[in-house]
Amino acid sequence: MKFSLLFLSMSGSGASDIDPLEFRYRFEFTGGKVSEYIVRLNERTLELISEKKPDLPEWTRLQYRQCPNCPLTPDEYPHCPVAANIAHVVEEHKNTPSTTNADIKILTATRRFAKHAPISDGLSAMLGLQMVASGCPILDKFRPMARTHLPFATHEETMYRILSMYLLAQYFQKQNGEESDWELDGLASLLAEIRDVNRSFCDRLKEVCKKDAILNAMVLLDCYAGITSLELKSRELPRIRNIFDAFLDPRVKPAKLKGST
Repeated sequence: MKFSLLFLSMSGSGASDIDPLEFRYRFEFTGGKVSEYIVRLNERTLELISEKKPDLPEWTRLQYRQCPNCPLTPDEYPHCPVAANIAHVVEEHKNTPSTTNADIKILTATRRFAKHAPISDGLSAMLGLQMVASGCPILDKFRPMARTHLPFATHEETMYRILSMYLLAQYFQKQNGEESDWELDGLASLLAEIRDVNRSFCDRLKEVCKKDAILNAMVLLDCYAGITSLELKSRELPRIRNIFDAFLDPRVKPAKLKGST
């Protein structure tokens, strides 16, 4: 049985003086092979915590297919913080086909998740968590969602969490004396920026990965970033709106139980 325990790194942060948030991902394959990863986040900042790796592969360098909207410079950041933090996962699974199934088990302080599924499903959830906590100036905007990390989420669950996170950010911006975007126009722009990052990162990994498990995991992450402002307002919001009737129409009465008079 193969067992690997990897602590994935954080850019420039020390250990927290309180217990970190831990997410344990375990992949059990047919034949007895097991891969296990512990993702640790600073409880206050949600930054990724771990040991730094001195022997990072060439593809993790910042200028290796650098994202077009990346504001970082190689003088200050020789390595892409996201690439550096997921390098060990990519190297372990770069030859894994996406058709490989596994019993995927995720343990947090409050919940357990389990699913028998293609490995890409579990890798997508884990990589998404690591990427938003790695210190990328673009993906950092989605870091608040790490607090309520939800593996194997449905499309509706993910959109609800994205919208809730963005609107809460607008409230805090207003409290901070800044302009707020209650029309959600900025959310579509943010998703477009994140899509640029996802696409560039796929290009970075295409020359590394001989099989497609990692690449398919990235594609799963990108499926929500393609939502436009028009789609948000014409499709996603109407789909969610009906569950807010109690706020929108004070005349709405509670449904009667069957058999009541």
